[in-house]
Amino acid sequence: MSSDADYAAFLNKSQKDYSQPSETPAAATSAVVVVVGVEAHPAVKALGERYYISDADEPFEGISFTWEKRTLPDEDEFRELIGAQSGREIRQLEPSQWDIHSKYQDVVDAVTKASDGAVKVYRVEGSGSRVEYFVIGVDSSERMIVGVKALAVES
Repeated sequence: MSSDADYAAFLNKSQKDYSQPSETPAAATSAVVVVVGVEAHPAVKALGERYYISDADEPFEGISFTWEKRTLPDEDEFRELIGAQSGREIRQLEPSQWDIHSKYQDVVDAVTKASDGAVKVYRVEGSGSRVEYFVIGVDSSERMIVGVKALAVES
């Protein structure tokens, strides 16, 4: 942990009672703003409660952004899209580079089905060992980027 506050937040989260519904919707706790009023594609919703396994074991969350282009954004365009600070490293990966053991093929398949077909993974470094993975594709008919994101803690 990088600070006492981070450690305290970790302890509070680890002791949270998950048997009750959350008072704060998951989208509200995310740093990424999704398009309001747009429901996740049925293929993405069909994933249900799917988790990215890391030191944090966080769920995949459906995301969508307004996007006028028919191609996926480059790293700089993606940084602007998610509102990431300029110091955060962003790398674009092929799904096979991200999921070398094919543990998340269902996630890639769901995003492929929800989009025009081309899917990329964007790895966004956060503070310390925190990383966000965005598995996205373009739905040109809806002028949207659609997909999922998950937080990972890589120690």
